[in-house]
Parts: sequence; C-alpha cells; structure tokens
Amino acid sequence: MAEMTWRTEDLTFALRITASQQTYQQVVVSAGREGFSATRNSWLSAGDIEHFADQVHQMWQDLTGVAELVGEYGVDFSIRLTSVGGGHVDIDVVINEFWGNLHLEARTDQTFLPALRDGLLSIR
Repeated sequence: MAEMTWRTEDLTFALRITASQQTYQQVVVSAGREGFSATRNSWLSAGDIEHFADQVHQMWQDLTGVAELVGEYGVDFSIRLTSVGGGHVDIDVVINEFWGNLHLEARTDQTFLPALRDGLLSIR
C-alpha cells in the first residue's frame, strides 16, 4: 500500500493505492477544505497516476495547461488543475459519494506543483 498527501494553502488531497495489478489500481481518494471532506474508493488504469504526474510536471515547466486525474468511468472522482496565468493554478476537485457530491475549488500558485508530482511518482 502506498499513499501520498498534497497540501496547498487551504486544500488537502490524498491518494492511497490499496491494490495494484498489471492493468489497474484500486485507490482511495480523499479531499478536504475548510472543514468539508469526502473519501471515495475507485479504480484507475495502470499508468493513470504517472500520466497525471507528467501533466503536472508539464504545467510546472510551461506555466500553462491542464492536468486531470479521473476515477473509474469518470464518475467516482476527478481532480483538475488549470493554469490561469500569473503563476496561478485553479484546483477543482469533485468526489461523488453515495450520499452526495463534494465539489471543492481553490487557487494556489505553481510552487505547489513539484510536491504534487513527486508525491504521485512515489506511489505509482
């Protein structure tokens, strides 16, 4: 089992791999901001985490672009980072729980991107 946590000024995002096979990974995703939080189990295809890490790295290098990680069938969860200029990054996290949806939005600066990339690569 591998786990990473990413923190910005006011948002926390965690990803834990609970099972891994050659073609897929079972993950637990959690996110929280200002007292609101949610957790969801999901599945990712092998390589999804590394692909997301590559997108994050490219955003860091170019200070432009989008990086996105989406859970099974595009339903369970999504985290989307969008470069909005001036070194800022919009963060959009959606976790669809059985009881409802948690949608968190935040903005941070690009200096938080290398820590996210490193965390992702440590658990892939």
